Amino acid sequence: MTAQEIVTIVDHSNRAIGEASRQEMRANNLIHRASFILVFNDWGRIPD
Repeated sequence: MTAQEIVTIVDHSNRAIGEASRQEMRANNLIHRASFILVFNDWGRIPD
């Protein structure tokens, strides 16, 4: 990830309404899409 990476800006219904650099998105608190991957061990915990 870089400050100049382009991200999709969305509205409150997750509809794409434009694009902005990651730096601009952070500076202006713009809503954007994100994803997370959680990895669990055999005991159902997230490893340290």
